[in-house]
Amino acid sequence: VVPRQPRLVGAAEGQGLLLMRVLVTGAGGQLATDLGAVCAAAGDDVVAADRDQLDITSRDAVLGAITALRPDAVVLVRPLA
Repeated sequence: VVPRQPRLVGAAEGQGLLLMRVLVTGAGGQLATDLGAVCAAAGDDVVAADRDQLDITSRDAVLGAITALRPDAVVLVRPLA
C-alpha cells in the first residue's frame, strides 16, 4: 500500500502548506465540530462522521470508511462514559 502524498499548496506565496484529509468521528458533538472547523480553516479536507454515518464499534464499517476515504489522519471523538 502506497500512502497518498500530501499536496503542496501556497508554494508561490511561500506558505508551503500541506493539506490533509482528516476523518473526524463524533461529528454531532462540540469537540468534533470545533476540531473540524479548525482543520477546515487550515485548509484541510475534513470528513466528519456522526454515529449514524459511521459505527466505530464495527471493524468492517471503520475499515470500509478508511479504505474509501483514505484519510491522512483519523480523530476518534467520543463522549467519556
